[in-house]
Amino acid sequence: MKFQTFLLEGLGKLTQRYTARRSYAGYEGNESSSPYRVLWENKDSLLLVYGTKKDERGIQITFASQEQYWVHVGRYIEYFARQSDA
Repeated sequence: MKFQTFLLEGLGKLTQRYTARRSYAGYEGNESSSPYRVLWENKDSLLLVYGTKKDERGIQITFASQEQYWVHVGRYIEYFARQSDA
């Protein structure tokens, strides 16, 4: 039950944004960035490889719509929605 409480308290706090060459992640005031490249893509998903050569990792992003996408995070799926700049 503690894990579920921990998980639920964190929902909606992670932000992701992308520029042409870098991805940015933010969580509770901590932000990090990493270079990335698109390894392959099709009409509704793509595979990003990010990090430096020594620590490269891949992540598949699947687009549910123009406003939403999801990624696998271990055994879980994490959903993201586009936020407008206020």
